Amino acid sequence: MDRTIVYTGAIPQDADILITNRNMVRAIGHLARGIWGTNSVAAGLDATPASPLSLNFRIGPGMVTVLQSIDATSYGSLAADNNQTVKVGSIDSTTTFPVVAPTTAGRSVKYLVQAAFDQQDTDNKVLPYRNAANPAQPYAGPANSGTAQPTVRRETVALQAKRGTEAATGSEAVPAVSAGYVPLWVITVAFGQTTVTAAHITSHPDAPWTSKLTDLFAKIDSPTFVGTPKAPTPTTADGIATKAYVDAILSGAGVSVAADPNTIAKRNGAGALVATSFIGKATSAGTADTANNATNAQNAVNAQTAQNADNATNAVNAQNAQNANTANTAGSATTAGSATQAANAAKLDNKNASVATAADTVVVRDAGGNVNANVFNGRATSAAYADFAERFEASEDLEPGDVVSFGGDKEICKAGWSGSVFGVVSTAPAYLANAEAGDDKSHPAVAWQGRVPVKVLGPVEKFDLLVMSSIPGVAYAAKDAVSTDVFGRALEDKASEGVSLVMAVVKARI
Repeated sequence: MDRTIVYTGAIPQDADILITNRNMVRAIGHLARGIWGTNSVAAGLDATPASPLSLNFRIGPGMVTVLQSIDATSYGSLAADNNQTVKVGSIDSTTTFPVVAPTTAGRSVKYLVQAAFDQQDTDNKVLPYRNAANPAQPYAGPANSGTAQPTVRRETVALQAKRGTEAATGSEAVPAVSAGYVPLWVITVAFGQTTVTAAHITSHPDAPWTSKLTDLFAKIDSPTFVGTPKAPTPTTADGIATKAYVDAILSGAGVSVAADPNTIAKRNGAGALVATSFIGKATSAGTADTANNATNAQNAVNAQTAQNADNATNAVNAQNAQNANTANTAGSATTAGSATQAANAAKLDNKNASVATAADTVVVRDAGGNVNANVFNGRATSAAYADFAERFEASEDLEPGDVVSFGGDKEICKAGWSGSVFGVVSTAPAYLANAEAGDDKSHPAVAWQGRVPVKVLGPVEKFDLLVMSSIPGVAYAAKDAVSTDVFGRALEDKASEGVSLVMAVVKARI
């Protein structure tokens, strides 16, 4: 804003004051333009009932803006200035308006309260002018004409209460806004009404209140953001964090579909979880149709006692794989009680990330890339291991590869003859039923079917038939054997005479 300079002893000019006033209007106008824009806005001008209540209402102090020439006409001795600025009209007093109720029953009428910026040159006075011929006797008005002149350019608010057309209650219309005005309030008056209360006063839907502009901005308290707001990288504990920052904090590599160590497990495009292995308890067999070479296991429908499932066609004795015809590949759920459906799938929902099976936490793979959980709910697609097993209580100490049968003072013991063979002690079953019944010592996992190392006495050639030897729990290879004695077939050669483990395919017997 320009400021006029006046010096001591200099003869003052009328323009010194006028220019200062005009510059003030320009400065305030540009500030208002920066805050509210160029469209007219209103503030204050509250509508309230009269006190005491009557058929009157009041409009309080307030202001209205308008985009207008700084001075469309000359201002004192200054010429007009048609440069545009936002001008602010204000009113400091309260204005009372009367209303008239309809005289016909069942009819109502609406009043529109509208406002406009109003500029007037007022306070006319006959001013003294300098008389050069006789300075002691000033002229009355210009050229001693006695003409009164305005002394104030007043910028205020013009208010109107515009009455609409009476109509049946509920169908009465709000009057149209007059040119140059902005709508503020609507007052509804019905037949028989004797007072105006707050219930009869509503804000016009198009009222340009300044509060509507501030409502576009997020509040300091509990803000609601729109669009695509951005946040800087936080430097303090209570700083706002972006998704990228959170991903980096939770794991250096972020959320990952791949089985990367120490990353949060993210489902792939098919909704599956990928991990080096699943460590936990599964609740259903999913769709394990290629359970690590058990390629025909997709027909394991209710395979609780499917003894005749040669070559894993029907997943023999998959006791707990009920409805396992959709159990395609039992994942790599190393203790997959019955494959996967991860009980509370990980979600970034203000939950702490954890490698452990802590409740209500986001899943993070451990250092081996494994996912740990108490229960997996979902569908497995492959198995790292090859046999189907169940835990049984042992009557004696058993080792991996021991051939077992039902017997002893508990449930199983080392088999003593071929006809009694039930299964082989496994260490890495692809599917483990009854998984929580004890541990490997008290309740070893017994493979009923699939690929498993078997203790064998003497030399073996690949594909030899396996039957029981004279040593309890140990098999031997037979070129020819009665079918009822055979419980497995070797998958590798063995040249030694002693007892050692041989990979074989076994089939349970009851």
